[in-house]
Amino acid sequence: MRGMKQTLPSCFPTQISEAERRAGFRHIVLALERFIGPSGDHLEVAGKKLSDSDLLIKCNSVAVSPRDRGGIWYRHIRFGYTHTAPSQVDWQHIPFGSYDNPTDDVSRTLAWAGVVGVAFQEYEL
Repeated sequence: MRGMKQTLPSCFPTQISEAERRAGFRHIVLALERFIGPSGDHLEVAGKKLSDSDLLIKCNSVAVSPRDRGGIWYRHIRFGYTHTAPSQVDWQHIPFGSYDNPTDDVSRTLAWAGVVGVAFQEYEL
């Protein structure tokens, strides 16, 4: 691992509940530098590997208005490149890939073909 491992608990909490553990979540360290900015290099997240190129990560959002619910949610991200930028391989947000529960069915976003997946590398804790 070339950089230091960081956590961003306000955005990506690393605590894993029993329900998340049963769903297959674990601590994962990834190089997310361009995905979330320079502070993302070798970031520890709570995540569940969906495929060689897909990951469901635990996120935390703070409500910014009374209409926003805030709280814990799960985001489907894919390592790969979009059809419009085949030379830029990076983590991509999958549209409509936000879930309320760690056991939600993610098959609808796994089938989304907007990003060509590339196998990602995990780093040791």
